[in-house]
Amino acid sequence: MGSAGAHIDAVPSAFRCSAPARRGRLGISSMTRQSLWDVSDTDVEDGEIRINVGGFKRRLRSHTLLRFPETRLGRLLLCHSREAILELCDDYDDVQREFYFDRNPELFPYVLHFYHTGKLHVMAELCVFSFSQEIEYWGINEFFIDSCCSYSYHGRKVEPEQEKWDEQSDQEST
Repeated sequence: MGSAGAHIDAVPSAFRCSAPARRGRLGISSMTRQSLWDVSDTDVEDGEIRINVGGFKRRLRSHTLLRFPETRLGRLLLCHSREAILELCDDYDDVQREFYFDRNPELFPYVLHFYHTGKLHVMAELCVFSFSQEIEYWGINEFFIDSCCSYSYHGRKVEPEQEKWDEQSDQEST
């Protein structure tokens, strides 16, 4: 199993999939008892998975995802059953090892960038509320927003609330 076991032990139990694990290589048909790397012919750090986010398809290296085991994609690698996998994605193809997510494909490149760099960047044209919901879905915390974007992002998140408060305050005073 290589060094993959060290990654499992480093992940807090709250982020692990709930199904019990059994070690060994029994093949894809025995997925219900094994984590993704148990059924693979390669070590989890060298393997690839396929994801399909609203038609946006990519192959991702497991070691890239394992850098952030608390995220949705990182947690997928720790699943030991099809049921546990389907708690984290909308569908899964056992044969292709492809995970399907019914999400906005236009926002997913920002998530991919995070996995490769460890930082989030928020472009001015993005709706901060949609972006916030998306990174929450993927299990990525806002504190990963890079310093070059953080001030603007948080300011834009607060602006509409301030306007509502001002309008409500004006109505109550008349």
